[in-house]
Amino acid sequence: MTIFDRPVVLPPPLPESAIEALSQVVDDQDAPDAGFIELLNHVRSWPPGAGSIGPRLVIDHDALIEHPGDYRGELLVIEGQIEQAATLARPLETVQEWFVRSPDGRPAMVYVPLQGILPVQPGDDVVLEGYFYKRLQIEDRQGVSRAYPVFIGGQPRVVAGVEREVDAALRDSKAYVDTMVLLIAGVAVLLLVVVGLLLLTRRSKRRTRLTGIFDDVDSSVPDPPLPEDPAGALGELKHRNCEDQ
Repeated sequence: MTIFDRPVVLPPPLPESAIEALSQVVDDQDAPDAGFIELLNHVRSWPPGAGSIGPRLVIDHDALIEHPGDYRGELLVIEGQIEQAATLARPLETVQEWFVRSPDGRPAMVYVPLQGILPVQPGDDVVLEGYFYKRLQIEDRQGVSRAYPVFIGGQPRVVAGVEREVDAALRDSKAYVDTMVLLIAGVAVLLLVVVGLLLLTRRSKRRTRLTGIFDDVDSSVPDPPLPEDPAGALGELKHRNCEDQ
């Protein structure tokens, strides 16, 4: 739990009616009282964005338990992981009770109005401002009596909820990139196949055309023309006839 000494933006100050009601709060009584209702109504009246903080002054968790009257009504910063979350019964059905464990392992109870906040679930990390209400001593799940600081807070920032949205966006982006990579790879393979077929067809046509030309050509040397003189022509024919034999 923390408190800040130089806030940047603060919620409106507690009204006199809330201060008066808090002076009547009795610790360790497990029942809503006037102080509880006054703090809830005041938190509901916070303008959007209220609760921004400046430098923080760390408050010892044990101090809230041992001397609750010294800190009642102080606006503190609560941060940690939600271990339990439950909606209260009528007429407080618009309020949730959170069991929050801080990073150093110290537990606290926080009551938060539901309007305008993201849904939460156990395991979410939250940060919010809240008024220290009182100390409450109850039995835990093992039947051991324990004392918890109790807060009334508002406008929480659900860290895990934001991270889940970012993770979902990243997963969608990765799926889109993977799809595009597969699509581009498929187009590239298709182009390679088409180019290969074109080259193969071109080579096949070239081989067929060359074979047809050269197979039709007579490779023997043609005979020279016969002499115009009949006697010479007859002699040349006899000579060729002897060579063929």
